[in-house]
Amino acid sequence: MEWIVARWVTFIATMLAVGACAVGLAVMPRAETDTVTRQSIGRDVAWVGIGAVVALIPASCMRLADQVFALRSPGDPWFAGIEALLTSTTWGLGFFWQSASAVLAGVGFWLVSRAPKAGWPWLPATLGALGLCVTPAMQGHAIGAENASILTVASDIAHVAGASLWLGSLGVIAFLGIALPNADGIVSPARRDRAETRLRLLIPLIPPVGIPGVALLLGSGMFATYVHLRAISELWTVQWGLYVLAKLVLVSVIVLLGALNWRRLGPRMTTTAGVDVLRKSLVTELLLALLVLLVTAVLVVTPLPGE
Repeated sequence: MEWIVARWVTFIATMLAVGACAVGLAVMPRAETDTVTRQSIGRDVAWVGIGAVVALIPASCMRLADQVFALRSPGDPWFAGIEALLTSTTWGLGFFWQSASAVLAGVGFWLVSRAPKAGWPWLPATLGALGLCVTPAMQGHAIGAENASILTVASDIAHVAGASLWLGSLGVIAFLGIALPNADGIVSPARRDRAETRLRLLIPLIPPVGIPGVALLLGSGMFATYVHLRAISELWTVQWGLYVLAKLVLVSVIVLLGALNWRRLGPRMTTTAGVDVLRKSLVTELLLALLVLLVTAVLVVTPLPGE
C-alpha cells in the first residue's frame, strides 16, 4: 500500500512540475496582461513547481524503503542490500536520475520565484521537470518489456509527458485560480477578483498545450497496451487489462468534460457566475485526474498478462 501511495504522489508531483513549466513557457507568453500581473503569476507558478519538487522527497524515500524491505530477508539488517539496489539495478539508476532531475527543477523554480522577469531560469526548471518524466519508465513495466523495449520506454516517457502537459497545466492553473481565505476564514474581494482574473486570462490559452498532451497520452497509451497484451480479450479477463479499461474510461470522461467546458462554459467566463461554474467543473476534472493517477499507480504494481 505504501508503494502505491508513494507512486501516486510521485505522479502528481511530476505532472505539476511539468505543468508549471508548460504554463510558464507556453501559456504565459501568450497572455495579454500587464507586466506586474505577468510577474505575479510567474512567481506563483514557480512556487507550485517548488511544492511539487518538495513532495517528491517523502515519496522517493517511501519508494526506496519499500524496495529495500521487499529485498530484505528475515533477520537481515534493516538496510541490507540498499547499496546493491542503488548501484546495480535499473531501479537504482532511476532513483538517482529522479533525484538529480528534482534538484535541477527545484533550483530552476527557485530562481524563477526570485526573478520572475527573467526567462532563462525556466530552462533548468524545464530540463529537470522533463527529466522527472523519464523515471517511471526506468522503474516500471516499460524497462522490463521483452519486445521493443526502446519503443516501450520512449512510449512511457511520452505518456507521462503528455499527461503532464494536459492535466498538469490544468492543475497549476487551478492553484492560481484559488482564492484563499484570511485568518478569519473570509475571502477578501481583492483575492476573489485576482483569482477570477487569472482563470479568465489563462483557461482560454490551454488548448494549444492541452490538445498535444491528450494526443501524446492516448497515442502512447494505446501503443503500450498493444505491446503488453497478448490478446484483446485480456482487457476484460485479466486484472491488468481491467485497470487499463478503467483508466481509459476515466480519461475519456475528463476529455469530454474539458471539451464541454471549452464549448459551453468558455463564453460565459465574462461573468462571475460563469467563472464559478467553470471552477467547479475544473475541480471535477482534476479529482477525476487524481483517480486516474491512483489507478495508474496500482497498474504499475499489477503483474502484466502472462506474468
